[in-house]
Amino acid sequence: MVSTDAYEFMQGLLADVPGLDVTATMKNIKQRFGGMDEQHVADAAEQVAQMDGLTTDNIMDRIRDKVIPIPDSVREFAKRAFPDIDEKRIRQNLSILSYYATHNGHLDEKYRVQLRMDKMTGDIVEWAVHR
Repeated sequence: MVSTDAYEFMQGLLADVPGLDVTATMKNIKQRFGGMDEQHVADAAEQVAQMDGLTTDNIMDRIRDKVIPIPDSVREFAKRAFPDIDEKRIRQNLSILSYYATHNGHLDEKYRVQLRMDKMTGDIVEWAVHR
């Protein structure tokens, strides 16, 4: 839970960003990051508030990128599976890539998974393959 002090600190930082709907942004921060360590969230908000080109649309993605970094093991797995994958696509498919990076591409003892990327949407799709 984000404390009142952390909430007010972030609100003060974001109030200086031109054209940003601070009330809506703070509501989104509480909803998305309320269960995370408030110090990490406040640090991310502080770093993001200093960036150029912030809008109400992109600020949450930028805060998320700072609060939830992509682990190196997941990035390496993604690059092995899809050599041309970019950071945006890794982040878009972070859950599925994280799972299979730790399970070495296996569903269970009988099945292995084959990952395929939809070229139009960038979504990674699982295909179970019997061993």
